[in-house]
Amino acid sequence: MAVEAPGLSIGFLKVPSTAFSTKQYTAVTAQSCEGFITTPSDSGAILGVMQDAPTVTGEAVNIMYAGASKMQFNASIAAGANWIVGTDGKAHSTGSAATGSAVYGPVLENPGTTAGDIGTVMLNSVGPTTV
Repeated sequence: MAVEAPGLSIGFLKVPSTAFSTKQYTAVTAQSCEGFITTPSDSGAILGVMQDAPTVTGEAVNIMYAGASKMQFNASIAAGANWIVGTDGKAHSTGSAATGSAVYGPVLENPGTTAGDIGTVMLNSVGPTTV
C-alpha cells in the first residue's frame, strides 16, 4: 500500500481542464500560461507531483515538490532504484532514459506491474543521465 510523508508543497497553481481529474499522483510542470500546470513534454525537470484529483477547470491543486509522495507508475520499478518521468507524468525506469534526462529517486515502494498502479517515491533530484 502506497504511503506518503509530505514535505514541501504549493497550492495556488491551477489545472487548465477537467482532464486532470485522472492525473492524481502524476508529475506536472508549470505551463507557459501564468498560474497553470501541464503534463511534462519530455523527461526533463518537473515541478512536482499533483496530490489532488481536480474536477473543475481552473481549480487550484496541491503539488508536492519535496518529500515522499504517492505516484503513478508506468511499470514496475524495483525499490531503491532511481526513476524518470515520462510524457504521461508517470514514473518510468531509467533504463529507457535519454542522455540528459532528469533522474529522481529512489523508489520507496514498488506498486506492481500494471501501468497506473500507485507506489511511493522520494522527490529527490539526483541529476541528469549521462548515458
